[in-house]
Amino acid sequence: MVMVSVSALFAIVLLNAPLPARQVSKIDYRLQRSISTSTDSLTVWVFLKDHGLQGGELTQALADARNHLSPRALERRFVRGRIRDVVESDLPVSPEYLQELVDAGLRVRHTSRWLNAVSGVIASHDLVPLSEYHAVRRITPLAYGRRIEPELGPDIEFVSGPSGSGSGIVGTGQFVPTFYGNSWAQNESVQVPDLHERGLSGEGVIVGILDTGFRLTHIALRDSMVLGAYDFVDGDTITIANQGAYTSSQSHGTKVWGVTAGYLPGTLVGPAYGAHLLLARTEDNASETPVEEDNWIAAIEWMEARGVDVTNTSLSYLDWYSYRDLDGDTATITIAADAAAARGVIVVSSAGNDGDLIPSGPDEIPVRYYAAAPADGDSVIAVGATNPDGTLASFSSHGPTFDGRIKPDIVARGVALTTVYPAGGDSTFYSSANGTSFSSPLVAGVVALLLEEHPEWGPQQVKEALQATADRSLNNSSGQPDNDYGWGYVQGLEALHYGDVPPGGVVNFFNYPNPFTTQTTFDCTIPSAGSGEIRIFTLSGTLVRTLSLLSVPTLSLPSSMGMGERVSVRWDGKNEGGRDVAPAAYLAVLEFEGHRYRTTVLRVR
Repeated sequence: MVMVSVSALFAIVLLNAPLPARQVSKIDYRLQRSISTSTDSLTVWVFLKDHGLQGGELTQALADARNHLSPRALERRFVRGRIRDVVESDLPVSPEYLQELVDAGLRVRHTSRWLNAVSGVIASHDLVPLSEYHAVRRITPLAYGRRIEPELGPDIEFVSGPSGSGSGIVGTGQFVPTFYGNSWAQNESVQVPDLHERGLSGEGVIVGILDTGFRLTHIALRDSMVLGAYDFVDGDTITIANQGAYTSSQSHGTKVWGVTAGYLPGTLVGPAYGAHLLLARTEDNASETPVEEDNWIAAIEWMEARGVDVTNTSLSYLDWYSYRDLDGDTATITIAADAAAARGVIVVSSAGNDGDLIPSGPDEIPVRYYAAAPADGDSVIAVGATNPDGTLASFSSHGPTFDGRIKPDIVARGVALTTVYPAGGDSTFYSSANGTSFSSPLVAGVVALLLEEHPEWGPQQVKEALQATADRSLNNSSGQPDNDYGWGYVQGLEALHYGDVPPGGVVNFFNYPNPFTTQTTFDCTIPSAGSGEIRIFTLSGTLVRTLSLLSVPTLSLPSSMGMGERVSVRWDGKNEGGRDVAPAAYLAVLEFEGHRYRTTVLRVR
């Protein structure tokens, strides 16, 4: 995650006369301030005003967009998403608008449905004419990033020994150290063996990995169930190298895959070894090659349409972004991550490996010290890293976000994790890996197990379960969350049981957005139509507001994802007297059919 020189990558040649104000207003200030620094071409996002559709055309386009989504994707949206059906932001970019951009000199890289935007390269002298097109809303720079792995010495390569005893059959007590081999410690640290003993392996869950290339020939990956793969860097399907010489572009993604879903009893077992996988090459890890965020956005839209449940990202995007941009709403990649979460995808991201860069002052804060995009998203589960003894790894990036939210959300082991090593003998070598790049896929594997048990849990429920049961949450004796450990170390088994309710009780009581500024919506699933109320308290116990739980349900859930009825209640952030409550943490208590359910609500400025 090295900062790339702005003047080297993004520059515009400007005529002597100043730009008209109308044109300048469409061009991002970060592009304007690099005006006249060089003659290089510019890599940009072009955001469009609309889709150019009305009436019947719009209705037909929405129907076509629904056909673009797999049945699995539609079901996941319905059950877990805030966006529960196809909406206008699912429509493709207008072909007519796209052709106008091409005619104006834009060399297209990717198009984004969710952002209604096009990424591409344009000559600097064509930028102003491009901004004059009526369909163009604004033009911003496309962010780049580089990964910096922590300097803890070289990874250790070793050849696997003979397979350990035990097949991992549920109920036989075989989920013991010999079954996991060298991966026992990392799995045991987040209670994965306890989850495996319950029969969980990620079966029926789709995990997406967005990373460098992948190599399928390793013995611990050969049996993985890969549903699809695509290379968004080179624009082809050759992201899995089954033949030919090993290249470094396959290294990082393959290692991440091994942590999440590798499987060779006696040597390496990933938490979600039974999950289905979608693999996307979104970055080139060559040391001099920057990584573009539009590859990631194209990949996560592709995965969402194919029904992905949880994604892992082990990279932060920094170039062009300052600390002020890390507010959860500014960085383009973060906006896309939140759009995925709104559609029911659990987005897990590494917090970053720059925590040893100390801020020099309030006006010169190095952005690389903080958990960067997309980890700054309020719907993203940002994962920090610890040493094997549970203490914070020196490199793990910190919070808060610019708007004051705690990051990372949780931590997991990020030092000396066992995973595959795709070089050397190719099928038998393993390595010890370090970084939040690997604590994140460990957590993504745990999330897959939670979803297997609780297929109705959405992003906010999963995030709350992980936070509320982590070892530094308010529910545990360790006490207050902070901007180093977040809510603390992941406890997978406790998270699985979070919110356990009696038969016929309410499930999925949560609110979104959380934290919120002006209003938030409480959502839950009830077994049948009924009535109840939500009471909101200060943490000291003072009643703030009472909200009625409507007796008419809004949605019926598909039987394959759990039966029940979805109901929603909005809170405008006001007390019974109609006054705004102060920014603080509040306790919301749902009372329904004689049972009580709780969730924590955070209001921010």
